[in-house]
Amino acid sequence: MIATPDTGHILRAQPGDPIAFAHDICRLVLGASRPIKVCAVPNTRHLLFQVQVGDARYALKILCGDHEAWAAEVLVRKDLSDLRSAPIRFAGEYKNCAYLFMEWIDGRSLAKLLADADNDIVDQVFACAGRQLAVIHQLDVSEYRPRIAVNPVASDTPIRNLERHLNLVSNKFGRQLSDEIVGTVRLFAEEVASYRELVIAHGDYQPKNLLRSSNDDELYILDWELLSLSSKWADLSQLLRHAPNENAVSAFQSGYSCWCPLPPNWQQLARVFDLIRLSMGIARSPESSDLPDWVRLVQELVRSVRDSSAPSTYEAAAFLRL
Repeated sequence: MIATPDTGHILRAQPGDPIAFAHDICRLVLGASRPIKVCAVPNTRHLLFQVQVGDARYALKILCGDHEAWAAEVLVRKDLSDLRSAPIRFAGEYKNCAYLFMEWIDGRSLAKLLADADNDIVDQVFACAGRQLAVIHQLDVSEYRPRIAVNPVASDTPIRNLERHLNLVSNKFGRQLSDEIVGTVRLFAEEVASYRELVIAHGDYQPKNLLRSSNDDELYILDWELLSLSSKWADLSQLLRHAPNENAVSAFQSGYSCWCPLPPNWQQLARVFDLIRLSMGIARSPESSDLPDWVRLVQELVRSVRDSSAPSTYEAAAFLRL
């Protein structure tokens, strides 16, 4: 199953000197005699570097301890050529770690664009993100089913998934908020369950993984390691929570609807799915310093689902972009 990688396992599998390890791979692949510059790029799960050899630049991604993620990355970048994603130039394994040399793309992520409150292209990027997501969701599932696993959460109804974690949810959030979560989900559980058609889902469709190229203004989709067959709400809900205002939501909806129609209350349904996913995820996770932020986000999701006229959850979700 291509699922969320075990970050602890990945960190333990990483080499003691990542820069030296990256240099070893570069010399092996690009030639030992050529001058190579390697710079680390912050990444939450895997090792990522910018590599420069002469005029050529690459993004070197090293995947330690999670080779299913490698399979997903390779599948998308090699086989799903209709999608705009940085192409692979070289790929292989070195000392039990998989590596990918991808074309380096200059640009700014949607997360960085959102940090600039006066940026006038955010709505354009949200519209493009909607169109590209619809293209992904329109791919022929039957063609890729043998190579893309089904997300286990998508194999059951949303309310049953949540109810199996009720004790954990109650322990993490307290009885009152837990009851509000369950009561809110039950209001829409039947309708959400009616949209259980599986699509090819990116699984991590959020601003930091959407890169607007400075060369051609195209939008590139990064980090495909959570690729799976899942509900379309998994992707829709994740980007929706980062929309800064209704204009961005409308632009995203317009872009997506050019390819795939959405029900009139799609925002509510997407937030119900988000509420379920976040509640289960936070309930299973260990204690963390940002738990109050997560609780605030869950509280705002409950409010926005029950009141369709309520403002978006953008402010409560802003900490996720850091």
